Amino acid sequence: MQLQPNKAQARLTTELEAAKVPVISSWIAAHAARAGLDEPNCFQLKVVTAEALNNIFEHSSGGSDAPVIQLQCETTAACFQVTLIDHGKPLGKLPTGKIPSPDYLRGRGWPIILNWTDHCEYRVTDGLNRLVMRKTLP
Repeated sequence: MQLQPNKAQARLTTELEAAKVPVISSWIAAHAARAGLDEPNCFQLKVVTAEALNNIFEHSSGGSDAPVIQLQCETTAACFQVTLIDHGKPLGKLPTGKIPSPDYLRGRGWPIILNWTDHCEYRVTDGLNRLVMRKTLP
């Protein structure tokens, strides 16, 4: 899917701390609402953003340092897109959308992210991890 020219764009660069996750995910949801997504879709974006940010905090940085992250929200004629960029340790392999066994204590975030976005892609370019998540606009 190619993005059409932007209608609106928002950017944020911040150190990621656990306490900031709810604030940042609410910021994303507010931009999604302004872009025209309904309440259930905004809620889903809020949850997937929180899951992704928690993954960056826990796994990419090891939870020891507050990693610097960049967030970008873009609204096109077709979709609302969220891009999260960090400099941490890249994923070894891409997780699947398969729900883990109930006895596993971890691993539920990626299935939520993959199932609650219309498009999700992860790539590493020039030492930067980029997670792009899209929701189709009505």
